[in-house]
Amino acid sequence: RQNSGTLDTNVNSFDFVTAVPAPRNSATPAYSATADGSGIATIANLTPASPLLNSPVFGRSLGSQTAAITLTGTFPGSTITDVTIDVPAAITGLLVGNVSLTGAGSASVTGNTITISGAAVTTSAGLTVTISGLSTPDTSTSITNDGNYAFAVATKQSVGTLTALSSSPIAYVVIPIANIRDQDANGVPLDLNDRVAVQGVCTEEDFNSSATITSAFLQEVSGSGVNIFSNSVDSPYLRGNEYVTLGNVIQFNGLTEVSFTSVSASVFNLGAAVTQPTPITVTLATLMLDPESYEGKLVTIANLSATDATGWPPATVIPLSDDGVTTLNAFIQSGSTAITSPAFPAAITGVFGQFDNATPFADGYQIQPRDPADIVSSGLTPFQTWATGAPYNLTGNDALFDADPDQDGVSNGIEFIVGSNPTLANDASAFIPNVTVTGVTPSRVATVVYRRTDASIYLNSVLEISPDLLSWDEPIDGFNGASIVVDDDFYGVGIDKVTVTLDANGARGFARLRAVATP
Repeated sequence: RQNSGTLDTNVNSFDFVTAVPAPRNSATPAYSATADGSGIATIANLTPASPLLNSPVFGRSLGSQTAAITLTGTFPGSTITDVTIDVPAAITGLLVGNVSLTGAGSASVTGNTITISGAAVTTSAGLTVTISGLSTPDTSTSITNDGNYAFAVATKQSVGTLTALSSSPIAYVVIPIANIRDQDANGVPLDLNDRVAVQGVCTEEDFNSSATITSAFLQEVSGSGVNIFSNSVDSPYLRGNEYVTLGNVIQFNGLTEVSFTSVSASVFNLGAAVTQPTPITVTLATLMLDPESYEGKLVTIANLSATDATGWPPATVIPLSDDGVTTLNAFIQSGSTAITSPAFPAAITGVFGQFDNATPFADGYQIQPRDPADIVSSGLTPFQTWATGAPYNLTGNDALFDADPDQDGVSNGIEFIVGSNPTLANDASAFIPNVTVTGVTPSRVATVVYRRTDASIYLNSVLEISPDLLSWDEPIDGFNGASIVVDDDFYGVGIDKVTVTLDANGARGFARLRAVATP
C-alpha cells in the first residue's frame, strides 16, 4: 500500500503498487502520516469544441489547447497547501496569464513549472488548475514517440517538503499508427503494453460477429493501419468514419492491436472522413517482400486463383496465388459478408492481417475481404461487372462510368450507386436523391435521402453541399448542424438508406452526390 501503508482511496489501482515486501514489527519506528506527496491528480482536455473534450487525449501539432489538472486529497484530516506542476517541455505556450485555479490558492509560473501556494486540498475539497493556450508536439518526427506526456505533480502540507506524487497524470497526444508498428527480431511490438492514442479511418467495423467483442481496423489515409480490439464491448465503429482511439498495444498471434475496454473513455468519433484510404494494388511477390509494412492496410491483389479445392468456407484458410508460385491465404472472418466463392481468376480487396501462433511472428499473413464488393471475378471492378454483366449487358461507350445510355440525365455511375436500371429511363426519379426542407428560419433544415448499394461502397460516394455551385464541401456528422444516419439494408439486402440532415438557414444551397474513386 502506497504512502507507507496509509493510502486508502477505495481505488486499488491508486492505493497499491507491486514492490518488494518491507516487513515491520514493534521495533520499527512509528510512522506519522503526512500529506507530502499525497493526492490523486488527473488531466482532462478542456479545449472548447474539441471532439476529445473531457478525456486525457489531445490532437498532435495543435495550438490553443486547454488542459485541466484536478488534484484531490487522500488523507482524511490532512490539508495540501502547496503544489507544483511541471508541464512537459514538448508542450509549449505556458504563461502565467493562461493559468487559472478553481479552489483555494494562487499560482505563479517559472519556466515550465506552475507553483501554487495557499492551497487547501483535502479529501472533500479539490483543486483544478486550468492551463489554456498550450501547443501540442508533432509526434510524427520519431517512430519511438509513444505520445505519453506526464505532468509531474508534487504536493506538501504547510510544514512539509514538496514530494512528487507516485503517479503523475499523463496527456496522451495522438501518434501516427506507424509509431506502434516497430518490432523486435521476433516480430513483437516494441511498444507492447504501452497506452497510446491513434487516429484513423475505419476500414472495417467488426470482423467478429459476437455482440461482446470488437475487431475493427483503422487506417490513415496515407499511412499505416492497425487492428482495434475489445473483448468486452460490441463494436462502436462505423466504416468510413474517422476515430481517435485510446488503448493499450497488445499482440494476438502476430497481429498488432490496440485494445480498449470502455467506449466512452476510449473511442472518439470524429464523423465521416473527408478522404478515405484507398486500397493499395500490389502483387503477391511484392507484398511478401515486406508483409509487415502492409499489416492493417487495405490491399487489392488482382488475378488471384485458388491453389487447391478448399472452396470458400468461412473461418478457413483458403490458399491463393496470382503467379502460380507465391501464395497467400484468404480468410473469411465471422463478421464478413464476402461468403460467396468468386469465379477465378478474381481481384480481391481486403484488410491485410496475420495469424501466426509461434515466434518469430513472420508467417501466417492473410487477406480478409469484408463484403461482396471486395471480390471481383475476372479482374473487373464491381462497377464494370454490374455494367457489362447480366441483366444490363452494356457494351462499348454505353458501359462507361459517365455514360447515360437510357438518356435520363443520370450517369451509369450514379445509377450503380443508387441501384437503378441504366437501361430504363423512367425509373430515375424514384432512385435519385430526394431533398425536403422543413421548418422556418432560424430552425430550417434540409433532409437529403439517397440509396447506396453495398457493391458501390468502394467508390466512396459522398454527398457534397455548396452555397454557390463553385465551392463544394462534404458535411461532417455532428458539425455545423449536420447529421448522417445509415440504415443498413433499408431498401433490401445490399441497399442502404443514407439520410443527411443539414442546416438550411442560408440564402440558398445546393447538394450533389459524387463518387470520388476510380470506378
